[in-house]
Formats: sequence, C-alpha cells, structure tokens
Amino acid sequence: TEPPPSAKRAKPTPPLQDLKYGRAIVLLRQLQRNWNLLDREGEFLDHLCADQHGEERLEYIHDMEEMMAGDPPSLYGNPFGADDRETFADFFGQLTRAEQRAFRNQVESCVRENRPLTDNDLNEVLLQSSSKPREPFFISLDPDTSPSAANGTERLPFASVEQAESVLRRDCRVKLLKCGGAPSSCKTKKCYRCPTMVCTTHGDSGNGTYYEHGYTLWEFSKCMHCQETIGCARHRFPECNVCRNGVDAEMAVGAHEFPCQFDLCDECAQVCHDTVETNDDDEEGPPCGFRCCPNHIDDHRCGYNPADYV
Repeated sequence: TEPPPSAKRAKPTPPLQDLKYGRAIVLLRQLQRNWNLLDREGEFLDHLCADQHGEERLEYIHDMEEMMAGDPPSLYGNPFGADDRETFADFFGQLTRAEQRAFRNQVESCVRENRPLTDNDLNEVLLQSSSKPREPFFISLDPDTSPSAANGTERLPFASVEQAESVLRRDCRVKLLKCGGAPSSCKTKKCYRCPTMVCTTHGDSGNGTYYEHGYTLWEFSKCMHCQETIGCARHRFPECNVCRNGVDAEMAVGAHEFPCQFDLCDECAQVCHDTVETNDDDEEGPPCGFRCCPNHIDDHRCGYNPADYV
C-alpha cells in the first residue's frame, strides 16, 4: 500500500533556496553573473579551446588565490570607480574562507570543462563550505546570530560559547567572530603595552581552544594575581613557572583536567634580589632573580631556576 503523504521523506531544500544562506546567496549570484561574462561575452562555445580564450578567467582565479593567501590582489585602481575585476574581488572578499575555497574549486572546474558557472556549482559551494565544519569552529555573540541553524561554520556560527560547548565533544580550536554588544556581557581594556583594546573575557584575536571537559581558554594575557592588568595576544606576560609546573604535574596524574593561564604582570610578580651563596666565602655570588607569584616567593631557594621548580 502507498504510505501516507506525511510518512514520505521530504526532499532536502537546495541551499540556493534556503533562507539561512541569504547573504551568501546574494554574493554568489553576483559572482556567477560576473564570472559568466568573462572571455566569451556570455557565450560558451564548445568548439573553442579553453586555453585560447581563458586568459581573463585565469587572471580572476589568480586574484582569488592572492586574496585567500592574505594578500590584496594587484589590481589597477580606477579613479572613476571600480571596474568589473575590482567589483568581483570585492564580492569574493565578503565570502567566508570556506566559501572562498569552495568557489575557487568550482570555477577551476568550469575552466577545465569549458563551461559556465551553474546553479549546481553554487549549490556545491554552499554544501562544501557548510555541511562539514572543520576547525576552527566559529562562535558569534552578536545578538542577531540565530542559534537554530548554527553548525559552527563561519557563515552559520554558534550563537554562544555555551551552545558550542554543548555540541563539541573533543579538544579543538575555536574562533570568536564577534563579542557581545552589551557592556554587561563583554568589557574591554587597553593592552598594557600597545593601544589594542582587549576583551577581558575573550581577548583581542578571538582565538581560543575548547577542551572537552567544558572549558575554553582564550589567547590573551590577564594577570593571574590582580586580574586587572591585560595584555593582547601579541604581548603576553611571563608566567609563574611554579604554578605552571604544579598544575602540569597534577595533570600528569589525572588530578587536574585542563590547562590554565598563569600569566603574571610585572607589578604583581615577586623577584628575589638576594645573592646566591657560593662555596668561596670571599667571592660574592650572582643575584638570585627568582620570579614567581607572591604565594610562592617565600618558599623558593636562591639559585634555582623557576622553570624547574615545583
């Protein structure tokens, strides 16, 4: 017997018709329109060899590769407004990195097969860039971020750190795209060495590591003692090696689950200025220089290396 209509498996919605990809669809349609006008003036003739009329498309692919490598494409700046090539580069630059890789792969296929860029190609771009997220997993605390379709890709980031932690089940890299807008959720302070404003919770680079035990460590520097002095990702404080070595030892025997930050600013660090004793009573030893947090300075022995001290 014929199964009831409700029992039939619904066909998946093609990505180009899925509203959650709205912004990406607009960009890809613009790129498709511009790409299909290259070299052939809109007409792809099968009897022409691709290497005879493919110079312009190859130049565009070269521009894409430069942008994906982090370099601005070497384009001529038109003083009267952007030309087609500059406009194409602008649209391409608004795609996520995963979408850029997938789009570049599809247009290379078009060049090899001497054909236009089709809707099937655009669907493939969206499928490749969003169906199987790879590290880093992306998070956005923008209030407009929807948690319903989030999968951790740059186009569909998790809407909160908590949502990411509920989904991720292994140690992995994470990337915060945007901090929360409300001052009560995210506050910034100036780096102690440069003008960079640093979020006191997530840092300035947005890079972090999620540990499967439910803890996310962000790449910036906050003094472990005063909890006030902040350093950006480029200007980290030296660590308290005594605290670091102690926790590393606990982790080795399973008494501690995840790494911590032991950064210590110069104002809070304690440095011993005593002289190290020598076997020669007539010779003055070098200064000790042992540096650690206030909790361990009284227990140290002069002449020991803090990196080897527990």
